[in-house]
Amino acid sequence: MEPALSTPWWYSETLTRSYFQTIGYLTLGYLVLYFHLAPEIVRWLFPKLRKVDPDLFGQFITDVVSTLPSLVVSYLTIKSFLYHDIEKDGEVFLMFEWMSQLMTAYLIADTTWRVFRVPGKRTFMVFHHAIGLVITTLAMHDDGILYEKLVFCLMEIANPFVNFRLCIMTLGVQRTDTLYVFSCFAMLIPFTLFRIFPIPYMLKVGLEKFWYQSASHVMHYLIFPPYVIISALNLYWWFKMLKALADYVWKNQYSYESGFKLENSKRD
Repeated sequence: MEPALSTPWWYSETLTRSYFQTIGYLTLGYLVLYFHLAPEIVRWLFPKLRKVDPDLFGQFITDVVSTLPSLVVSYLTIKSFLYHDIEKDGEVFLMFEWMSQLMTAYLIADTTWRVFRVPGKRTFMVFHHAIGLVITTLAMHDDGILYEKLVFCLMEIANPFVNFRLCIMTLGVQRTDTLYVFSCFAMLIPFTLFRIFPIPYMLKVGLEKFWYQSASHVMHYLIFPPYVIISALNLYWWFKMLKALADYVWKNQYSYESGFKLENSKRD
């Protein structure tokens, strides 16, 4: 009897031809949305943006369009946690597969848009998207550690709030306006909850996976370094948010105290 052939470490039963075909179809749809539909709709809804810097207009488009897949992924992730047994319900992995296809197509289309339409601000986010593509593809290698993969997807909940702040800034809302201040707090809270708080748990799980020796976990080993990079970027952005918040509170406290002292001096 001939010995059974061992399965190569890179082989995957989930990264199928149909999986990538779906990504291709979604990518084409995204490209039409980016290069044709979204710019026309935005120019119609916001005529003032017709005269802004091309880089700024291109960034506004990506902020608007990227909100759509984030909303879908956020909904499916929350639904998975609330209404399904993640480890036993096969439907959860099917939803994760759909989320992976959606996000992969978005990352490809958004990278393409940035390269051709946002040349002044493309380098950093293209790097960010490249890391995201690596993580998404490796995560779909098998159906293991599904709970942790969904925790990673929770990060998308913060994106609409981040994009909302960027959009109103492009539309001319000043940093002193109440709407801008509200958008900052609305961004900081979900960013902290879903991008920062899970980091210790995810790093713990990632380090534990280094001890797995079976071939099905090789991709879990490879997915860890890109996650560390994404976490470092999130921590960098988070500290910038906290610094901006501290500066805002300090500035307003100083203004209040100065005004209070000035009022008292007038009374004296």
